[in-house]
Amino acid sequence: MNFKKLSSVLAKRKMLVLYSSNKGPQWAGDDFSCYELSGLPSFSVDSLLFTFGVKPEKKESWFTQEETLPKSWDLSPDDRTDIPIVIDDNGILFNGTIFSILHVSGKCFVLPERYLQPIYSDQMQLFMRTMPETGESKIIAKEGMFVTALFAPISATDDLQAWMVLTCNAMH
Repeated sequence: MNFKKLSSVLAKRKMLVLYSSNKGPQWAGDDFSCYELSGLPSFSVDSLLFTFGVKPEKKESWFTQEETLPKSWDLSPDDRTDIPIVIDDNGILFNGTIFSILHVSGKCFVLPERYLQPIYSDQMQLFMRTMPETGESKIIAKEGMFVTALFAPISATDDLQAWMVLTCNAMH
């Protein structure tokens, strides 16, 4: 994971949610994303913001929260129900944000490209996973068998949805 790029993702919205788990590593993200902090020391919100280079006087402008990793999130390394996602080679620029186009099960989704930057590698694969307890769909990133990030599907504006329909239809 690229820690500097994670800092940049979270700084864009000035939001940090730090998740702790009794069984494993901490996770950090915002309300759309969550990244595994494996192999790192245990953080508090303050120590993680300091590590990101956020000065104490700027810390007040951030929304921060510490909570326990939700039990409803299935982050098991091997889930045979994961549906592979294909990332289109073409992204789209919409209202100043570059979106990656994701294809899964004949459907087309988008995800701001910046969310993939902290974990992007040749080994990264994306999957759609239905959380067993809630039935919610989540986008998960894996390296090998291990889940490294989790993303909530992001609701697109009507304009973006219309653009996506045109874009996806033109590509198929």
